[in-house]
Amino acid sequence: MGSGKSTLGRSLAKSWQCDFTDLDHYIEASTQMSISRIFELHGESGFRKKERLALIEILRSPIPKVLSLGGGTPCFLNNMNEINNLSRSVYLKLSPKELTRRLHRSHNPRPLLAGKSISELEEYIQKELCHREQYYGLAKHIIESDSIRTEDLITFLPRL
Repeated sequence: MGSGKSTLGRSLAKSWQCDFTDLDHYIEASTQMSISRIFELHGESGFRKKERLALIEILRSPIPKVLSLGGGTPCFLNNMNEINNLSRSVYLKLSPKELTRRLHRSHNPRPLLAGKSISELEEYIQKELCHREQYYGLAKHIIESDSIRTEDLITFLPRL
């Protein structure tokens, strides 16, 4: 969350001349509900089930694409194994401090961050990264990206 996955994904897809899909947008379009609304109605576990179904549908599609995932996607329902089995994965690794900075100034509402002060946000990010790192670390490619610009990443990432 806040690592620049969607920005980089769109740029990579353009560079590689293929489709780009943001998993959260795909879920919203297929359910006709916002992610926030899905969380309200079904809780996180209900959202994660919908997310899993959408992820598998996209990964099994024969059309090549760059896919941007939500920050929690790799951590649930054996998703990271499926991602690695059916695609090539990249983890854009940012420090908790940089993620806090980006997320604090973001205008994109994120259900799991709603109502948190900046200190609560940083604490939450540190805790989540500590838990999620075991899943993120399974990615086939890990890029330390605190200070790397999107243009540099496109040059850095060969067509995977």
